Amino acid sequence: MEKVKSVFWKIADNRIFCMVWLFLGAGFITWFGALKVTYLGVTYPRFVKTASVIAMCHPKLYYLWIIFMIAALWLNITYMYRHNGYRGKAGRVTMYLGFACIIMTKIIPHEDEFNWRMVVHWTSALAFGVFCAASIVLFLANKSKENRRYFYTLLSFIFVLAAMIVLLILFKENGAIETLPIWSAYVILYLANFTGLYKSKAAVQKAPAGKET
Repeated sequence: MEKVKSVFWKIADNRIFCMVWLFLGAGFITWFGALKVTYLGVTYPRFVKTASVIAMCHPKLYYLWIIFMIAALWLNITYMYRHNGYRGKAGRVTMYLGFACIIMTKIIPHEDEFNWRMVVHWTSALAFGVFCAASIVLFLANKSKENRRYFYTLLSFIFVLAAMIVLLILFKENGAIETLPIWSAYVILYLANFTGLYKSKAAVQKAPAGKET
């Protein structure tokens, strides 16, 4: 059992493996959001209806949406934590709470009529966004003390989240607006995990040739 765990964590900590899943996740959620759907007798263009509504028309694909979303975020958020020395429990707790919420959106799907099931579904969907955003915000806030680039990234991410809220108030339900924070999160994870944007020259020179911590 210990060998299995060791192999699992070795794979989960592989840079290329995490990068592949990040691109798979970003690609799938974008493709899913671009699906045309006929809802209540009306056919809508791409990126208009939200993932919850698309899931009503493509329930099996929504299973894959959840799998790709959780796998990409879990692999890359934990990779980001490990390789940048972030040990805050709050980040991991909010991440897992977010995953629980997105699973709940499948257990209790979106409905056409306003009732308790719709309330639970949309509360879970919003909570997923809040918790997963928090898992990244907490990391950026912690690391911004060491590097101003983290701070600027934090401000940019908060701006995107605020812009999403304003746009949703103005235009109401919209798939493209809903996906903005997710795309932003994927960009941040890519920059933090697979570029040297946040590493100072001194840190790069001192970094050992072997495994990062």
